[in-house]
Amino acid sequence: MTTIDTVTTEVVHAALVSIAEEMMATLQRSAYSVVIREAADCSAALYDTSGQLIAQSESIPAHLGFAGGALRSTLANRYPLESLREGDSIIFNDPYAGGSHLPDIALFTPVFFEGRPVAFSVTVAHHLDVGGRSPGSIGNDVTEIYQEGVRLPPILFERDGELNDTLIALLRTNTRQPDKLLGDLRAQLAANKTGVRRIQELCRRHGADLVAAVAQDRLDYTERRLRNCIEEIPDGEYFAEGFLDEDGIDRDTKVWLRCTVKVSGSDMVFDFAGSSPQTAGPYNAVPAAICAAAYLITKCVTDPDIPQNEGAFRPVRIVTPPGSVVNPQFPAPCGARHFTVMRAADVILSAFAQALPGRIPAQSNAHTTAISISGVHPETCRYGVYFDLLGGPIGARPNKDGLDAVDDYVGNVMNVPVEAAEIEYPLQFTEYSLIPDSGGPGTHRGGLAFRRSYRITADGQSLTIRSDGEEHRPQGLEGGGSGTPGRKVLIRDGEPARLYQKETGFPLRDGDVISVDTPGSGGYGDPYRRPVELVLEDVANGKVSIQAAWESYGVRIDPDTLQVIERVSGAHE
Repeated sequence: MTTIDTVTTEVVHAALVSIAEEMMATLQRSAYSVVIREAADCSAALYDTSGQLIAQSESIPAHLGFAGGALRSTLANRYPLESLREGDSIIFNDPYAGGSHLPDIALFTPVFFEGRPVAFSVTVAHHLDVGGRSPGSIGNDVTEIYQEGVRLPPILFERDGELNDTLIALLRTNTRQPDKLLGDLRAQLAANKTGVRRIQELCRRHGADLVAAVAQDRLDYTERRLRNCIEEIPDGEYFAEGFLDEDGIDRDTKVWLRCTVKVSGSDMVFDFAGSSPQTAGPYNAVPAAICAAAYLITKCVTDPDIPQNEGAFRPVRIVTPPGSVVNPQFPAPCGARHFTVMRAADVILSAFAQALPGRIPAQSNAHTTAISISGVHPETCRYGVYFDLLGGPIGARPNKDGLDAVDDYVGNVMNVPVEAAEIEYPLQFTEYSLIPDSGGPGTHRGGLAFRRSYRITADGQSLTIRSDGEEHRPQGLEGGGSGTPGRKVLIRDGEPARLYQKETGFPLRDGDVISVDTPGSGGYGDPYRRPVELVLEDVANGKVSIQAAWESYGVRIDPDTLQVIERVSGAHE
């Protein structure tokens, strides 16, 4: 057994985390598409040879522990460890074998040192288009996974350093922007090989056995640390529920997410019994995706600084009833799984609000609106797919306001910069602004939603919207008010008209403007207890209207001088 001192343990563990972060940077900076290059919808990680996570980049929480089940399944059922060679890489995206949804393609590269495998270098990235029913692979009217794009079981993407030309030809033929797909895959390969080199350097410096011992030690350490935190949560069962407006097929039926968090000593169970049956449309989430939400919220409510490795998963068990929206049966579509994952995370947080009062924020936007605008560019005569992920605000916290116009805490992606989009696609941005009064009122105000508007500059484009939250209003806590719902509007020839929030393939004309409002977020605490100076500051900054200052906060403000002229008796004391 290898013995190691504390200093060496910290040095080697920090190096492993640094390798994952360098892989992430390599992937993002090498990518072709805006969704990876600008929005950073990707992750990188290191796994041991048994498929246990040993280090992961700080990037997309929805990818937390994203590849463990898939890697373990691949090693057990497709490519045993002894069959792999140096220079191999395995590609994979099947949700029913441990993936999440088809656009998220994972690449596994074994790391060899002195002739034996010592680890796996792994990346996952959301690809702009993987074929299927609609551009961007985000159709809302699909009813089978076959309609969502190319489904890849574990396949050798690279063997002995040589790319699989047959697979590349297949991918090139079945996607709308093959150059971007293949360019992004090569960026993933470059990131994986960065991980390979860095682990080999680490093994040369410290020895492969010591590096492996440190990795296992940190897993055990993380488990102990998390169990200590869980023991501080009162034992009991805590229930919450929430819903999606509908599933893109049945517009009259809410999709319910129900979760009971069971705490017993140093163990926790997240039981989703009672959640809706699997949906006809693509808003199903496979268990691996739901587990990521549970792992994230566990980290948030216990110790956000614990390492991201397999040890953080050991005290947690997730129960997802077969045939439900959180454990669909093949071949149910699951391309829009992120909406279900976000709502599940919000529901889990609401359950913890009962166990940990005064520590949990109000509800967030909990929806990432996906926009796909596609068609032939009139100048380049090439077909293009513009893909944008629009987040929203975070709910007010027990001791401060919510965060304005950020992605939800499960996604954590960035908006595509206006300049990057306008250079590449036939569109112009006409507005990108915060929406006043969209944050729920409270002692601490909910974060504000934002509006992003696109003017189309060419005929023949089509629009697909994947969104939710036009009926559900993010709820406040401890007397705080609700955030505003989202909405989408088409302005054609100066006339506005509401768009369906799950539009697929809507035809656009030159001059059309699509305006997207994300949902707001909930407030925390009695709004009448918000200090007057903060209400005045919000009005001066355009975050709260003069009317809302009076109606929601009991503060009447002169519109010309911005001076307080009246306040409700007993408020703000």
